[in-house]
Amino acid sequence: MDLDPRIKDRSYILDCFNSKLASKYVGQVCYLSNDIAKFSNLDMVYKDTLKYIGKGYFFGGNKQFMFCLPFDFAKEKENKYKPFDPETFEKRYNVGSVIKFRGKYRGRLEYKAIVEATSFNEETKEFYVWLRGIVYTLDELFEGYELFENGEWKPFGIKE
Repeated sequence: MDLDPRIKDRSYILDCFNSKLASKYVGQVCYLSNDIAKFSNLDMVYKDTLKYIGKGYFFGGNKQFMFCLPFDFAKEKENKYKPFDPETFEKRYNVGSVIKFRGKYRGRLEYKAIVEATSFNEETKEFYVWLRGIVYTLDELFEGYELFENGEWKPFGIKE
């Protein structure tokens, strides 16, 4: 099995029977999976805080996992994206546009939504987007979601 190139060493992937070694990572962000083969692509691995270690499992979010890779042992991809600026967002996705997006971490649920409205608040200097009846800022969308464009998932933003 080939590992994601961001994983520095295979030995950093801990199994649930190495709880003594993993205990120092409780409270820290980790990549968690029940299938070691998923570590071939870190973008497809659940990422959350390791809450505690039970007998034969790691607990992160509200699920149990068999394998854990502490976040510090994976190199982060260079982030070549930044949040949309209001003008670019409105040019690309005007009201009535349909977009497909998903959460970055928890469950990675996918949504198809119509851009219902946008507005700029002069007082807070925030630009707001209504999707699925929920109001988001462009920073919230960038930090927590990915956008499906041209057949691939990418950060919810624009290239720098």
